[in-house]
Amino acid sequence: MSITSGVDYVAFAKNKLCQSRARLVTGVKVLESVLKNVRFKGAHFVFDTEERLPYLVIDLFKKSNGVVIKVGDRTHPTSVEVISSYMDWAERNEQLLRDIIAVFSKPCPPTLKDRRYIS
Repeated sequence: MSITSGVDYVAFAKNKLCQSRARLVTGVKVLESVLKNVRFKGAHFVFDTEERLPYLVIDLFKKSNGVVIKVGDRTHPTSVEVISSYMDWAERNEQLLRDIIAVFSKPCPPTLKDRRYIS
């Protein structure tokens, strides 16, 4: 396409803008469908102290809370690292809680006057 006048240039720019928006919306929809199935399983935080630290690993809370603290390792010799992971048992407990809430949020079945259930 050749641009011969200012009017054609504006039309060309509007056309490209609309095409890019359409692609962006499609891309966002695809990304949303992918992210819907992604579960948070952990994170890695690094806090710099600006001085070399001695090597130390604290894994006391790894099984209970999924937290490991590393100080002065080879990858970050001047930093405190906090590695957190979402434990599988916590995920199972959340699912169990959702199931329990679903059961108890259902309405109770109607009863007869003598407190027997209608079946």
